[in-house]
Amino acid sequence: MLIKERCMMLNLIKLAEIREHTQHWRSNEKFYDLREVLINPNSVVMLYEDEDIKDKLNEFNKWPEGLDKRSIFTKIYLNNGTQNSPLYLYVVGTLDLIGKKLGSH
Repeated sequence: MLIKERCMMLNLIKLAEIREHTQHWRSNEKFYDLREVLINPNSVVMLYEDEDIKDKLNEFNKWPEGLDKRSIFTKIYLNNGTQNSPLYLYVVGTLDLIGKKLGSH
């Protein structure tokens, strides 16, 4: 309950992130999974639909449960407060859908 109230105060938006993992200790095999993330729309710098993650999923044929070749992904760049390398993540959904969820017009 406290987390839900806090999220409402911060106006955080729940999205599904797709993550890549590599098992270095075995065979450098890659796998992908989904997790829920909460994003502050005020931290978003840029969004665009990106085929890179889809190409990797097709290459390794490692689609997470519930996703397939019809899935569309949006790359979100976030302001991380520094000028170092940008922070970004891939989320499931079209650019329009993610933009609407984040409140852009």
